[in-house]
Amino acid sequence: MKNKLIIASIMAGMLAASVPALAANSAIVLQHGGIGQKAADPNNFGVAVCDKGTQSASGVPLQVTANGITVNATAFGPIQAGGCTYTYLSYASFGMAKGKIYSVQVAIDPNQTITTNIDAPATYTIKVPGGKVLGASTMSDAERQSLLNQLASMEAMLQSLLAKLGM
Repeated sequence: MKNKLIIASIMAGMLAASVPALAANSAIVLQHGGIGQKAADPNNFGVAVCDKGTQSASGVPLQVTANGITVNATAFGPIQAGGCTYTYLSYASFGMAKGKIYSVQVAIDPNQTITTNIDAPATYTIKVPGGKVLGASTMSDAERQSLLNQLASMEAMLQSLLAKLGM
């Protein structure tokens, strides 16, 4: 697990280094937009970056720290002026456990490579989804087959009734 985290961190750093640095621009005003969770994706959380300036931004560096682990990421965008974008990170990359609550610190453009405005790092609390996942089957194969058989029987009975009614 630790090796995977080191490799992911190295890859994120290489990716961040490959994104061309932009001159700091006062027309780009980056702000925190919070963190969120997609209902259909219990393995990742999103960090929102908003641009309240008059010019769009892309390739915005992020530094996210949780559970004692720091991950460098990039909000690729483009983030339209007046808009926001999400960058998704896995709970596993921070060694987070299901059902546990963590403090997550997010720094946007920590080295001020894109904008000179300073939006201090924000700290959020997040609970990693755990337990039953909505939409997941919690019944045994035998229970499932029994219900499917009952459904097929009811379908046959309904068709028989419709035939008697001449429909």
